[in-house]
Amino acid sequence: HAYLMHHFTEGHLKSAILSSEFSQLPSIVERLVKKSQGLFIWVDVIVKYINQSRSGKSSRLQEILSTDAHPDQEEELNSTYQLVVKAAAGPKPDSDTTVVRLILNLILAASEIEILSQDTLYAMLQPSTHITQREFQDVLGYLSPILIVDAGGVRAFHTSVLDFISSAKRCGEELYMGLGEIHCLMAK
Repeated sequence: HAYLMHHFTEGHLKSAILSSEFSQLPSIVERLVKKSQGLFIWVDVIVKYINQSRSGKSSRLQEILSTDAHPDQEEELNSTYQLVVKAAAGPKPDSDTTVVRLILNLILAASEIEILSQDTLYAMLQPSTHITQREFQDVLGYLSPILIVDAGGVRAFHTSVLDFISSAKRCGEELYMGLGEIHCLMAK
């Protein structure tokens, strides 16, 4: 409760609550806590997801509140990660989805060996996409609820993100790549 209350009253999410809804804040926080099913990772991801909204923090909050909680914690995390991925891909069909798919799978493949620098990750995308450096940075920004992007490189925010990407059942066929396919891409 305290973490969410802080973000909605003093932190970055203050603008997500319309002044007319402020009296409902305890109820909103309670609904989010219930949806989290005790997973702080879920709370942290949705706080970041709402904060980096393209269309407005209030609409992101309403999007999360409008969905029913899954009875299974893993399904709730999957659903939340899928929201982040879809937002990162943006409104364009296919092209940004391909970039997001490649970024996440390259991070997955490299995760056991090393952390990829932003420059290395961008270079690996170039043969398969024609994404500009600016577009690449934007996509990384939109994936920031589930990735850590800093001077040390780009990596998954939590091991559950790697679990999500490594399972076609969890992330969906449009995002999933077999390790053989990923390693071929990395070798090019």
